[in-house]
Amino acid sequence: MYEDLLNKLNFRVDLLVEVDSKVVLNKQLAELLKAIDERGSILSACKSLSMSYSRAWESIAKIERLLGVKVIEAIRGGSGGGGARLTNFGKILVQVYFDRYSKTVGASELKLVEAKLPE
Repeated sequence: MYEDLLNKLNFRVDLLVEVDSKVVLNKQLAELLKAIDERGSILSACKSLSMSYSRAWESIAKIERLLGVKVIEAIRGGSGGGGARLTNFGKILVQVYFDRYSKTVGASELKLVEAKLPE
């Protein structure tokens, strides 16, 4: 009776980083920063994550505003074109986020216990 409905449900756990009770970082934004670091481009990172470029910039600006430190630095164009990369702090922030994520979210994942569903 409930099996079809239960099969449609998705459960998601996220780790939020806050400063002064304001969310600075969540998994989606941490993934964005990580993709920028790997791809060397905000646009390329956005495409890989199906995120709009304007939303990415707004999110990055919010992180930098709340923390008071740059997490992204632009690379001026030239013969190879421009791009972006994480600052040293940005790299540390991403590393610390995913370390904490694996310790807290990974440790809190519960194994599904078989239960007899009412018919």
